[in-house]
Amino acid sequence: MRLACALMLGLATGCAAGSTLPPPREPLTPTPDADFRARAPAPLSGVASWQPPQVHVRTLANGMQLYVVERPGLPIASVRYVNRAAVSRYPGEKPGLSVLVGDALLEGTRMADNQVAAGLRIAGSRPSVWTGDGGSWVEIDLLAGALPAAIETLARVVQHPAFHPQAVAKSRQQQHDWLFDASKRGSMVQKLVMGVLYGDDHPWAMQGRRIQRGLASITTADVRRFHADVYTPAQSALVVAGDVRADQVFAIAERHFGPWQARERKHPQVLLPRKGQQRRVHAIYDGGDQTRLLIVQPAVGIAHPDRHALELLSQILGGSFRSRADVALRHHQGATYGVNARVLTTASGGHMEIRMAVDNRAVFGAVETIRSEIARIQASGVSEAELAAAREAYLSGFELTTTRQLTGTLMRMYMYGLPLSWLEGAESSVREIRPEHVQKVARDYLDANNHEIIAMGDYHQTRNALERLGKVQYYQITPGG
Repeated sequence: MRLACALMLGLATGCAAGSTLPPPREPLTPTPDADFRARAPAPLSGVASWQPPQVHVRTLANGMQLYVVERPGLPIASVRYVNRAAVSRYPGEKPGLSVLVGDALLEGTRMADNQVAAGLRIAGSRPSVWTGDGGSWVEIDLLAGALPAAIETLARVVQHPAFHPQAVAKSRQQQHDWLFDASKRGSMVQKLVMGVLYGDDHPWAMQGRRIQRGLASITTADVRRFHADVYTPAQSALVVAGDVRADQVFAIAERHFGPWQARERKHPQVLLPRKGQQRRVHAIYDGGDQTRLLIVQPAVGIAHPDRHALELLSQILGGSFRSRADVALRHHQGATYGVNARVLTTASGGHMEIRMAVDNRAVFGAVETIRSEIARIQASGVSEAELAAAREAYLSGFELTTTRQLTGTLMRMYMYGLPLSWLEGAESSVREIRPEHVQKVARDYLDANNHEIIAMGDYHQTRNALERLGKVQYYQITPGG
């Protein structure tokens, strides 16, 4: 350490004692882009049209759907098996059961030779499994040449899981650990959102402690019964995109998924968000010097005619650094680093949420500013210029350039029951929306007297501000939510 310091000191002394450098020769050589920067860019002549992919579709005799997008050139493929009935919070079942079943699929699978394979890998890649409000899915990305092996293995995974007690116990522990980690990440906010919108007894609003109790009571027999009832071909789809040929994918899928037969049952419907609630404030204590604010209100399902207009409204209200709420709160007041507004939708319903983090002293003013901006849109509408900017920002999110993006989009469309025509007509539907439609959905869906405010921070410092906003219910974060 002393040697390094001595070297640095000597180096600095040497530089100071040396002769001064001569000035650079004139004239200075201009940078190559100097002329370019001196002129403003020409306006865009138009926006390139968004092109939906060509999707090849087939339905097997057992009701299973197949979707294939051919993308030759790069020898890769993305494959997803999806079950739209196995939603994460399945009504009428023990909390956590559907997620546990999904996790256990990869913990042990009976192969064709009746051997049980665990830690599955296909051409060096390991599949992953996910369970959400739209269903469960198993996915893998690999070289296109390994596609036949991938489809065969996914068929075995879905149809012939071993469900050994050890695998069920491992999946139970994984969920238990996630619950505790999730509480540290502040996921209680999202759990609370679902509770205040749908009711505490709704399966989407299950709190961590209820899930813990459900996990503790789940048996291996429960897992096997749920799989037999819910994992059926009529509720399933295989989605493939990449350097593949549709006819070959269909033939492979027919060979491995075609013989799959299962008893079909009617699955319960998920309820819509509640309406008619008076404005309420939910304060969660975490002791921070900032308050994370979330304003939520029921919206519409993914296929509703007003969905795109609501998405554009969220862009205008808080979707960019030049959105109305961001200009008012970030640029003019300096109250936050940014505001984010978005619409979250499922097949049956959804909600709009506006998020921001503000200084504890700015809580009341921030919420009132959001209300003011909403009232201004409801009264005066939006301009053609801000609608055009919101439209292009929203359409830019329709990313379908990679195989993963393609399979992900098609998978969600299947889960939420959207026809392919929805994707093909999405751009034209968005471009046809006029300012008066955006103003109408603002009046129809945003109500200053009927929304929920969730504030996560040190509510001892913000109690007066919160009580000025509405009737307050206080919460304390505990391990597991």
